[in-house]
Amino acid sequence: MPGRDDDVAALALGLEEDVVFRMTMELGDLAGVAREEPAVAAAIRDGATREELAARDDAGPFLEALDGFLDEFGHRAPGEIDWSRPRYREDPSPLLHTVAGTLRSSTEGEHRRLAARLAGAAEAARESLVADAHPSCARSSTDSRACTAAGSRRGSCRSSRSPGCSTACAGSRSLRGGNSPTPARSPRRTRCGC
Repeated sequence: MPGRDDDVAALALGLEEDVVFRMTMELGDLAGVAREEPAVAAAIRDGATREELAARDDAGPFLEALDGFLDEFGHRAPGEIDWSRPRYREDPSPLLHTVAGTLRSSTEGEHRRLAARLAGAAEAARESLVADAHPSCARSSTDSRACTAAGSRRGSCRSSRSPGCSTACAGSRSLRGGNSPTPARSPRRTRCGC
């Protein structure tokens, strides 16, 4: 929508389903595990490798948490589109550098507090954009989500050109940035013929 760049940008932040978001949260959690053992946190801040941490008696909980991270995300890598790059499972040093940076620059739980603020801003932006694009949907957070999902299903759009359908479609065009002829897509991926 013209003039709504900040709201549109806010929608992209705090997406809990986004893999990079999840990785960031879990790396912050890893820093929290390291903080539980100050000597381990100090070793990580000083650049300890995984092998050096494995030789320590006090690093077990951190290494267990790191292994959990690698179980879920070890197939990823910096510049991962290039298959020649080592995966995190093969070389976790970039992760340890990230944890070290977190230990140096933030406080316990700061990443979760920031995520909550971003999620709140995204929700407020979503509600504002929905209200502007389709005013009949601006009732409440729960109602507007249901209405947004139902708006493109109302009358199946193709078989019924109800006022709600054309309003929803106009709102979808507006959210896409104008009177684009591209059909709107609902969460069910149906096409609108308005």
